[in-house]
Amino acid sequence: MRCAFCKVLNYEYWPSYVWHVLALPIHIYNSIRCKSLIYFTAVNPSFGKTGGFVGDFKSQIQKYLPKTYMLKEKIVKDVEELEQEMKSLGLSFPVVLKPDAGERGEGVEIIYNLEQAKVYLKKPRKYQTLLQEFANFESEFGVFVYNHPHNGWQISGVNTKRPFVLLGNGKDSLSTLIRANCRYKQQLDRLSQKGEIDLSFVPKEGEYVQVEKILNHRYGTEFINCSELINDRFKSVIIGICSQIPGFDYGRFDLKANCFEDIEQHRFKIIELNGAAAEPTIIYDQDKTGLLKSIQIVVKHLKVQGEIARKNIALGHKPATYRTFRKALLNHFSQETV
Repeated sequence: MRCAFCKVLNYEYWPSYVWHVLALPIHIYNSIRCKSLIYFTAVNPSFGKTGGFVGDFKSQIQKYLPKTYMLKEKIVKDVEELEQEMKSLGLSFPVVLKPDAGERGEGVEIIYNLEQAKVYLKKPRKYQTLLQEFANFESEFGVFVYNHPHNGWQISGVNTKRPFVLLGNGKDSLSTLIRANCRYKQQLDRLSQKGEIDLSFVPKEGEYVQVEKILNHRYGTEFINCSELINDRFKSVIIGICSQIPGFDYGRFDLKANCFEDIEQHRFKIIELNGAAAEPTIIYDQDKTGLLKSIQIVVKHLKVQGEIARKNIALGHKPATYRTFRKALLNHFSQETV
């Protein structure tokens, strides 16, 4: 009963559309002011057809990043092309394979050998597969930014990520340890189907086991709001990057570094830059942020999104046509490859 109650209250796993339903009055207000129901597709004019909302390609967005912070990456179709591109890019395993469009960590896998790559590349995908260099750093951060029409660039929040890690006691299996934690228990069926970890394994007392390598809150990772660490040096680095990206006004950087202070010293890499559909991921810290404040944060960001869209539309950057947007949605949610 306790875990069932936890599942209902754990808003980390709510479908993304729930947040938009809660903020529907803001959407209506923005639509009226921008004279478009899909005004949000105008917030990032250079990010494909929908401003990075749905179906726009990561590889096309990330080409605008300053090279200092970019990871090596390339589109690959099969394992032969993977081997060729890894050689040309100077990469060795592990590498990351992921869809060139998508959200919430869907389809992202860390690949440790050629056999895993073969299995991944044989699966039917909606989008092309992006080969990306593995960023071998200790920590991952989400940094949300926007370019307010009146106040300029703002960093609205930063979160770090606590991996899905279990501590062994020398007696219980991973499956038992997972069942003992309501938050992790919700991942059990998915992990069983995935079959990449032996859930019957009994870790030694004091042994840590990282159950999930992909750091996404939907897969058990905890997002920790660390916005209190933002300082002038950090702002200078992040806003300096933002100012170099043409046609970008609203979104979230996912980046890796060994620690927060290393970001201030430019020692980090950007995993990806998310556009119009990006979430301010500090909302998923249920202790520091909480549900009510999270709703306020979402509402605030949607208001800002409307202001940015209105400014860009006035400058001649029109929202996507309804036909284009509908096609992007249908492609994204269809079962066919595109």
